[in-house]
Amino acid sequence: MSKKNIGSEFRNIIARECKRDGRGKFKTKDVLIVAERTYKEQQFVISLLKQRLSEMTMKYTITPCKKCGRDWSTDLIDTLYPLVRDRSEWVFGCMFHNGGCGRQVYGKSQQDVIERWNAGETDEWMRE
Repeated sequence: MSKKNIGSEFRNIIARECKRDGRGKFKTKDVLIVAERTYKEQQFVISLLKQRLSEMTMKYTITPCKKCGRDWSTDLIDTLYPLVRDRSEWVFGCMFHNGGCGRQVYGKSQQDVIERWNAGETDEWMRE
Protein backbone atom coordinates (compact mmCIF):
# COMPACT_ATOMS: atom_id res chain seq x y z
CA MET A 1 0.00 0.00 0.00
CA SER A 2 1.45 3.35 -1.01
CA LYS A 3 1.69 6.34 1.32
CA LYS A 4 -1.00 8.05 -0.76
CA ASN A 5 -3.40 5.13 -0.20
CA ILE A 6 -2.65 5.07 3.53
CA GLY A 7 -3.44 8.78 3.79
CA SER A 8 -6.65 8.47 1.79
CA GLU A 9 -7.72 5.46 3.89
CA PHE A 10 -7.21 7.51 7.05
CA ARG A 11 -9.19 10.36 5.51
CA ASN A 12 -12.00 7.91 4.72
CA ILE A 13 -12.07 6.76 8.35
CA ILE A 14 -12.13 10.39 9.52
CA ALA A 15 -14.98 11.23 7.13
CA ARG A 16 -16.93 8.18 8.28
CA GLU A 17 -16.44 8.56 12.05
CA CYS A 18 -15.92 12.25 12.84
CA LYS A 19 -18.47 15.00 13.26
CA ARG A 20 -18.15 18.33 11.49
CA ASP A 21 -18.53 21.75 13.06
CA GLY A 22 -20.79 24.49 11.70
CA ARG A 23 -18.22 25.46 9.04
CA GLY A 24 -17.89 21.93 7.67
CA LYS A 25 -14.55 21.26 9.40
CA PHE A 26 -13.90 18.11 11.38
CA LYS A 27 -13.85 18.52 15.13
CA THR A 28 -10.26 18.24 16.38
CA LYS A 29 -11.24 16.13 19.39
CA ASP A 30 -12.94 13.54 17.17
CA VAL A 31 -9.96 13.40 14.79
CA LEU A 32 -7.57 12.88 17.71
CA ILE A 33 -9.73 10.06 19.12
CA VAL A 34 -9.77 8.28 15.74
CA ALA A 35 -6.04 8.85 15.25
CA GLU A 36 -5.26 7.41 18.68
CA ARG A 37 -7.47 4.37 18.06
CA THR A 38 -5.95 3.63 14.64
CA TYR A 39 -2.47 4.04 16.11
CA LYS A 40 -3.29 1.54 18.87
CA GLU A 41 -4.67 -0.88 16.26
CA GLN A 42 -1.46 -0.57 14.24
CA GLN A 43 0.66 -1.16 17.34
CA PHE A 44 -1.40 -4.26 18.13
CA VAL A 45 -0.84 -5.65 14.62
CA ILE A 46 2.89 -4.90 14.89
CA SER A 47 3.10 -6.71 18.23
CA LEU A 48 1.35 -9.75 16.72
CA LEU A 49 3.80 -9.72 13.81
CA LYS A 50 6.76 -9.50 16.16
CA GLN A 51 5.38 -12.40 18.20
CA ARG A 52 4.91 -14.50 15.05
CA LEU A 53 8.41 -13.69 13.84
CA SER A 54 9.78 -14.57 17.26
CA GLU A 55 8.07 -17.95 17.00
CA MET A 56 9.64 -18.45 13.56
CA THR A 57 13.12 -17.73 14.86
CA MET A 58 12.64 -20.32 17.59
CA LYS A 59 11.60 -22.83 14.93
CA TYR A 60 14.59 -22.20 12.63
CA THR A 61 18.20 -21.34 13.35
CA ILE A 62 19.20 -18.24 11.39
CA THR A 63 22.88 -17.48 10.90
CA PRO A 64 24.31 -13.96 10.58
CA CYS A 65 24.76 -12.49 7.09
CA LYS A 66 27.75 -14.08 5.36
CA LYS A 67 28.80 -10.72 3.86
CA CYS A 68 28.36 -8.11 6.60
CA GLY A 69 27.88 -10.25 9.73
CA ARG A 70 24.54 -8.65 10.70
CA ASP A 71 22.70 -10.99 13.07
CA TRP A 72 19.02 -11.28 12.13
CA SER A 73 18.14 -14.06 14.58
CA THR A 74 16.33 -11.72 16.98
CA ASP A 75 14.76 -9.18 14.61
CA LEU A 76 13.12 -10.40 11.39
CA ILE A 77 10.78 -7.46 10.81
CA ASP A 78 11.08 -6.52 7.10
CA THR A 79 13.74 -9.22 6.62
CA LEU A 80 11.93 -12.54 6.10
CA TYR A 81 8.58 -12.40 4.34
CA PRO A 82 6.48 -13.93 1.53
CA LEU A 83 6.76 -12.24 -1.87
CA VAL A 84 3.31 -13.34 -3.01
CA ARG A 85 0.01 -13.66 -1.21
CA ASP A 86 -0.21 -17.46 -1.54
CA ARG A 87 3.21 -17.76 0.17
CA SER A 88 4.69 -19.73 -2.73
CA GLU A 89 7.77 -17.46 -2.88
CA TRP A 90 9.78 -16.06 0.04
CA VAL A 91 12.64 -13.59 0.45
CA PHE A 92 15.24 -13.14 3.17
CA GLY A 93 17.01 -9.81 2.90
CA CYS A 94 19.81 -8.06 4.72
CA MET A 95 18.11 -4.68 4.32
CA PHE A 96 20.01 -1.38 4.22
CA HIS A 97 17.36 0.46 6.23
CA ASN A 98 17.81 -2.12 9.02
CA GLY A 99 21.60 -1.82 9.07
CA GLY A 100 22.33 -4.57 6.54
CA CYS A 101 24.31 -4.87 3.31
CA GLY A 102 21.60 -5.49 0.70
CA ARG A 103 22.03 -9.25 0.22
CA GLN A 104 18.81 -10.99 -0.94
CA VAL A 105 17.97 -14.71 -1.04
CA TYR A 106 14.80 -16.18 -2.56
CA GLY A 107 13.09 -19.54 -1.95
CA LYS A 108 9.89 -21.47 -2.53
CA SER A 109 9.10 -21.79 1.17
CA GLN A 110 10.06 -20.20 4.46
CA GLN A 111 12.26 -23.17 5.33
CA ASP A 112 13.85 -23.19 1.86
CA VAL A 113 14.82 -19.52 1.99
CA ILE A 114 16.24 -19.85 5.52
CA GLU A 115 18.30 -22.90 4.50
CA ARG A 116 19.64 -21.02 1.46
CA TRP A 117 20.40 -17.96 3.64
CA ASN A 118 22.25 -20.09 6.19
CA ALA A 119 24.23 -21.77 3.38
CA GLY A 120 25.51 -18.34 2.29
CA GLU A 121 23.76 -18.26 -1.07
CA THR A 122 23.00 -14.89 -2.68
CA ASP A 123 20.46 -14.27 -5.44
CA GLU A 124 20.60 -10.49 -5.64
CA TRP A 125 22.29 -7.42 -4.18
CA MET A 126 20.06 -4.46 -3.44
CA ARG A 127 21.51 -1.00 -4.00
CA GLU A 128 21.35 1.72 -1.45
